Amino acid sequence: DRPEMRRAILMAVKQEDYLRAVVGDDDSMFSTSYSYWSKGSPMHTEAGSELMKVRDIERAKAALKEAGYDGGKVVQLHASDFPTITAQSLVTADLLRRLGMNLEFVATDWGTVVQRRASREPLDKGGWSVFHTTWAGPDWWDPAAAVGMRTNGPNAWFGWPSSEKIEALREQWFEAPDLDGQKRIAAEIQKEAFQVVPHVPLGHFLSPSAHRTNVTGIIKSPVVLFYNMGKSG
Repeated sequence: DRPEMRRAILMAVKQEDYLRAVVGDDDSMFSTSYSYWSKGSPMHTEAGSELMKVRDIERAKAALKEAGYDGGKVVQLHASDFPTITAQSLVTADLLRRLGMNLEFVATDWGTVVQRRASREPLDKGGWSVFHTTWAGPDWWDPAAAVGMRTNGPNAWFGWPSSEKIEALREQWFEAPDLDGQKRIAAEIQKEAFQVVPHVPLGHFLSPSAHRTNVTGIIKSPVVLFYNMGKSG
């Protein structure tokens, strides 16, 4: 629950490790993105992302020590039945151990992760420290869409980050008179987000899909849409 520790871990993250774990070595299937906003969005920027480009275990260890990490337990929730999340989670477990953190790796199913992540109890009473999830690109298009960028404490998304500055900037974003104004404020939100670290962005990957040739009406979309479909023959 300390931004200093989250920033320290951010210094050790290599997005490529996560992305290759999910989709393999086909570079066309993934893209790094040192941003809290989706690539393709007018809001996309790398402003404030310097810590994400450090990628140095030893510097991260030193930063953790400076942040006051004293070997306390870290609980990672791991969904072993969700392939993409499983792959990411294993990379994080290895990373945290290499950072010298006292990791308790809780392997379970996604349904149990969803239940437990709602807990705000201390670690010894069912709480947690980290879990993985994935989103579709449009979910991170801008401050209006990105639920995970809310930093309104108890009312925020799981993890419940708190930043009055980000919340104030979000309100200003809605009042911006034009796109240039929105882009400028989105960059300021991101700069502060890399200080607060509401979560760690891990880049973009594509999920391949397949269908029979006689299935018609498929709508190309970042999410699966089953309406409009038909079958010929």
